[in-house]
This record gives sequence, structure tokens and C-alpha cells, in this order.
Amino acid sequence: MQTYSNHYEVIEVPLDIDIKQNNYNISVRLSKVTELLAAVHMLSDNNHYSFDTTWAKHALDNISPESKEFLNKLSALNFPGLELFDFITREGIYDDIPLFITKLEHYSGLDFLHIILDEKLSKEQLISAQRDEHIFHSLADEIPWVLKGSDCFLKYMFMNTEDYKNSTIKLLNEIYHSAFEEKLEELQHKYEDSIEALKQRLSGRNPIEVGEEIKGAKFSVKNSFREYIFSPSYFFHHHNIISYNKNTYLMIFNINIDNSFDDGEAERLSDLLKVLSDKTRLEILRQLKRRPTYGKILSSRLNLTTATISRHLDQLKKINLIREDKQNNVKYYFVNSDEVEKLFDGIRKFISNR
Repeated sequence: MQTYSNHYEVIEVPLDIDIKQNNYNISVRLSKVTELLAAVHMLSDNNHYSFDTTWAKHALDNISPESKEFLNKLSALNFPGLELFDFITREGIYDDIPLFITKLEHYSGLDFLHIILDEKLSKEQLISAQRDEHIFHSLADEIPWVLKGSDCFLKYMFMNTEDYKNSTIKLLNEIYHSAFEEKLEELQHKYEDSIEALKQRLSGRNPIEVGEEIKGAKFSVKNSFREYIFSPSYFFHHHNIISYNKNTYLMIFNINIDNSFDDGEAERLSDLLKVLSDKTRLEILRQLKRRPTYGKILSSRLNLTTATISRHLDQLKKINLIREDKQNNVKYYFVNSDEVEKLFDGIRKFISNR
């Protein structure tokens, strides 16, 4: 059953599904906390907010010089904001931003860094690295990919953990109070539409398979999760993100990307590409693009019988990539350039999910 709260920020569509005798819960919901972290990523680089410079400028104008400086530091990371996602699944807080920030405040700087690093380094290793710069450099290969990009910033994280934690919390608080709620309210209908569309897409299906379709890549981890959460994002403008722990799979899907999977379109493109998979037909297209001609000339150029050329021409006509025009009882063949461009455009749009 789909439920909506009286306010926009909690939109939840729980679907209880039992597949292969493993019980798990799927929910499709807006998470204000993930959107706040996505906003950090957006604001960290002007290339990230070119799609909404008005809101970004307003938000940046309403944060402190210290937070602007910290944002500038964060921009050195591969994916600013994503390093905090482990706290979301760890704490299980998706909608209550003040509570989430309070939870962050209760972590020591060392514990904060330990979780940021995906617990890949022990606390003892972290303490040793803080005391000895040579040890810090020796641990570089253990650093999660989201934090790579700047040795200078990593050193700051290791050597100034309390300042790093406090600067993060200050930044989150200031963005939250900079017309963040108003923006979510403005986007309410877009969130609702994307939630409803994904709910229908998930119905009766394995959530990992749907996540792989949206992400456009196989999910390498083979965990059986107890909970699958799909959350729409406006601020991750060009990304679909996966975060997980041993119990929870969290996918952030972008509402600006067409995440629908049109199986009919996939089949149509597949049929067209099967016709073009033959090198002779590709060569015929290339010849006709240079200059329209007739079958006998193509037969001579390609050193094939006219009957063979006719069969290839018929295949290309069936998918509307060429047309024929009879002139003085001779059939001339032309490339349908518009159809070729439509094919290329369809492939680009399908692969890039746009």
C-alpha cells in the first residue's frame, strides 16, 4: 500500500516481496538525508550545479566563509558527499536531518574517520598514521576510491580529524538551513512521479536486477540484503548511486535521468543492429552514402553476385535505412540519412538512459 505523509518529505512505498524463500523488504521513498549529502556534492563544484545555478547561488550565498572554504577542500575528492553515506545505512536515519546531524556530533573524530574510511583501516592504524607521516603514505592503497584525489586533503582528514568532523557538521547544518526544504517542496511532484514509476517497475521483480538496469552495470556484491531502499535524487544530477552494508542496499536514482527500461525499444534496436552486424550490408550503406547507385554496380564493386546484393538490399530496405527509386527501368538505391541518424540517436539515448 502506498502511503504519503501530510508533508512532502516522507513519501514511502513499501512492497513486501518473498523471492526464493528469502524475506526482505523493499521501499521506494524520498530521503531528505541522502538529498542533503547530494546537495553537498552539487555545491562542491560549479560544474556540478550548472543545471540549477539559481538555487546553488542562493545556497552558497547563505553559508559561512568557513563552509565555503571547506567545500572548496571537499572538491578535491572523487565524489564529495558520498563518503558520508555509510552513516545513513549505519544509523538508519533517512528523513530526520537534525537527528542525523546530532548522531554525527556524538562520534569522536577518530570514530568518524574510521567509518568514513569504510572501516578498511583499524583505529590502531589510524592512530599510527596520525603520529607518523610515513605510515600515512604507506596506507594510501587502503583508502576507498571516493576519498582519493588529493593527498593534501587526505592528510588534513587524518591529522585534523576533529576539525574535519566539525567542519562537515557545520556545512550540513548551513546547507540545510539555506532554502533546502523549500527546494524539496518545489520538487514534490517530480519526486512523487519518479517514486510511482519505480514502484511499478519493481513490482514482482528482483530489486538487484532493477538496480543494475538503472545503474547500467552489474552489482558485484552477492549479499542477500534484508532491506532494499530506492530513493529519488534531484541533486545527484547525472548519477545513480549505490551504497550498502551487510543488511541494507540503498540506491539513489536520479529524477533528471529517464530511468525507465523500455524492453520494446531494446528489442527494436537489437533487431536493427542484427541487420547491420553483417559487414557486407555496412559496406553497401557506406557506398550508397557516397553516391546512390544500382545493384549491378554494387555487385561489381563488392565482387558479389547480383542475387546476393539483392538479398542484402532487401534487408536494409526492411529496416528503412535505404530506399529505391526507379529511373528508366533501373532501380537506384539511396540511403535514408534521417533514418540512419535516428538509429544512432536512439542507441545513444538508450545506452545513456536519456
